[in-house]
Amino acid sequence: MKDDILPPYETSAPAAPPYEEAQSHRDDDDDNDNATVEPTIFILAGQAVYAETTDGPPAYELSRAVATLTKSTEKVEFERLDQILSAAGPADDLAASPTIRRRRRCRRRHLYDLRRTPKQPRLGFSRSRARSDAPEDKGGRSRWVAADGEETLAIEDAADRQRRLILTRALPRKEVDALVALWCASIWQEAAVRADQELRGVKDSAFIRTMDTGRKMYWGKDVY
Repeated sequence: MKDDILPPYETSAPAAPPYEEAQSHRDDDDDNDNATVEPTIFILAGQAVYAETTDGPPAYELSRAVATLTKSTEKVEFERLDQILSAAGPADDLAASPTIRRRRRCRRRHLYDLRRTPKQPRLGFSRSRARSDAPEDKGGRSRWVAADGEETLAIEDAADRQRRLILTRALPRKEVDALVALWCASIWQEAAVRADQELRGVKDSAFIRTMDTGRKMYWGKDVY
């Protein structure tokens, strides 16, 4: 039978990339990791985090949409999407052409596994309420500060139901990665708490209490 056919004992391993290509990948990774990120606005939209606008490619991607998760989810993967510009076409063609065409490709970098914990790790940052009397701040903005609590690094904004993280100063790429990951983790925590409160509110309603009473009466079991 066809389903019983086994693959050959030996299979050819995929060819390793040329040394130049592998070295180029490492150089790209080093350049991105060591870069400095200027003040910008990060926007959370579904499973993606964009920089400045949602019209372009995302800067980060999550395996789940953290703004709608509950406590039943235990892990969310957090990746950075590096946009790499590389030459298009064979080297000989590029040398002969006065204009070098460039193509953009996306490199995924897995950075963190976000896990639901009662307390957020600090990682050199802490979160506090923003001190401002501006109308938009009264809805509940928070600020992210350095570990010493003296310098504000970023401010959260949720105007028009769009979650934003406003980076207020230039930071090394690795610190921005950690900051955005913690911001996403805090949104997940808020969503889980909110879902838990809504569930308790529904179970405490008169309708649900009546249904629970009926279930106990006819089936002899409680509902949790």
